[in-house]
Amino acid sequence: MRPRYKILEHTADVGIEVEEEGLERALETAVLAMFDLMLDLEKVEPKEERVVEVGGEDLGDLVVSLLEEFLFLLDTEGFVPREVRVLELSLDPPRVRVMARGERADPRRHGIHLEVKAVTRHMLEVDPRGRLRILFDV
Repeated sequence: MRPRYKILEHTADVGIEVEEEGLERALETAVLAMFDLMLDLEKVEPKEERVVEVGGEDLGDLVVSLLEEFLFLLDTEGFVPREVRVLELSLDPPRVRVMARGERADPRRHGIHLEVKAVTRHMLEVDPRGRLRILFDV
C-alpha cells in the first residue's frame, strides 16, 4: 500500500503534505512518502530492520532530523524502508524512536524517480495533531 500524501510543487524543490490521525502516524507516512518520491516503493520488500532514534530542539527540528537520518541510511547503507513504525515519541523534549523494515536499494528493480538531496526547513509546518508540510531539495 502506498503512503497517503499530496505532492507540493515548488521552484527547484518538491514537497509533501501529510494529514494523519496523530503525529506518530504522520511521521511514519512522511518517511515513506519521501522514499515514494524517489523510487517505486511498492517493489521494496521488508527484508531487513533498522531502528532510528533522533531528537530535536522543537517538533520541526525533530521531523527534519528524522527524515535526514533516513536519507543518511540510504546514502551510507543503501537502505530503503517499506514499513515504518514509531516505537516511542516524546514531545518534551522532542525525541522519536522508529523501527523500519526494508531492503537495500536496487535501481533495476526499484527504479529511480528523483533524488532527494536534503530536507529543508523552508515552509516547514508541523501540527502535532498529525499534519506535516515538508519541502525537499532535489
